[in-house]
Amino acid sequence: MISELVRYYGQISINQVQLELELQNYDLAKKLIKNSIKLTSAYNSEYLAEELATAAYIDYKIEDFSLAISGSIDALSEYRQLGDVLGIKRMKQILAASLAKLGLKKEAETVMQLISQDPLGEKDYTIFAHDFT
Repeated sequence: MISELVRYYGQISINQVQLELELQNYDLAKKLIKNSIKLTSAYNSEYLAEELATAAYIDYKIEDFSLAISGSIDALSEYRQLGDVLGIKRMKQILAASLAKLGLKKEAETVMQLISQDPLGEKDYTIFAHDFT
């Protein structure tokens, strides 16, 4: 029962976060997703990927590219466990864009190539976060 409630809370939180992002209320969006991640981690981790992905996107939007990189790698790992190819692709896109914004063009190009070459996210993407974590 608690896991279902947490699942619905997470869905509502993500919807609210999306609204706050539209309104450019980034601090509130970040606070909401952090709270949701805490609950989901504790009670229903199978829905964690989408929340981690949302947090990585927020970090990208607020130009905290180091956090966006580590967050997208965490979300990518969760999506990989689920076999969610679309989620994996989206996280690689955020990862590549964040690397590019930090001036790491070669690394960004490598990740972009891996979008098609590694659709299941089986490569070790933590190498891209080494300098940022």
